[in-house]
Amino acid sequence: MENSEQIRERLLARQKELEDSLARQNENALDSGVADVQDEIDRVTSSSAKALSLSVGTREADVLADVRSALERLEAGTYGRCVVCGREIEPARLKAIPETPYCLEHANELQKEAGTLARPEDQPLPD
Repeated sequence: MENSEQIRERLLARQKELEDSLARQNENALDSGVADVQDEIDRVTSSSAKALSLSVGTREADVLADVRSALERLEAGTYGRCVVCGREIEPARLKAIPETPYCLEHANELQKEAGTLARPEDQPLPD
């Protein structure tokens, strides 16, 4: 398993990547004024693109909050432990999703409660 400095570096790099992406999306949203001449297809395409961008931005903001929380857990010495049960999070899961606060069992339970399907990146990697 990685040492805490390697984990911190990965999390800080991920944080910067997400912050940069969100900043670009905000710039694009501000720059994407309505053109003077648009037909119905242009308006629908523009509206769909804005909705998708908002959805992606919301997801990235959620992941950014998870990354910041993981950095706090790293500082507190609780990183790598499930925030629900306190058990160690599977190393393959932490490698795939270093910001995760949940073991696979509790991640799946929360997804079931939310009515969402497990994302491929939430699945453990084969040994």
